[in-house]
Amino acid sequence: MTKLARKRKQLRMTQAEIARMLGITQQGYARLERCGIRNVDMAARYARHLGCRPEEILELPRIAGKQ
Repeated sequence: MTKLARKRKQLRMTQAEIARMLGITQQGYARLERCGIRNVDMAARYARHLGCRPEEILELPRIAGKQ
């Protein structure tokens, strides 16, 4: 589960509700939830709408050999 999906569940909102708030389609939001947000600017923009810090929803790349 991505950080974005965890945040949505924490907010107790549907994908459609979050998508409307972000100004994107539900399908577009579902893709973000599946793949995660990897762009810092996008994370900052969406975090403002979700009332959180960007690092709470930004997926950082994993370093080989690290957990």
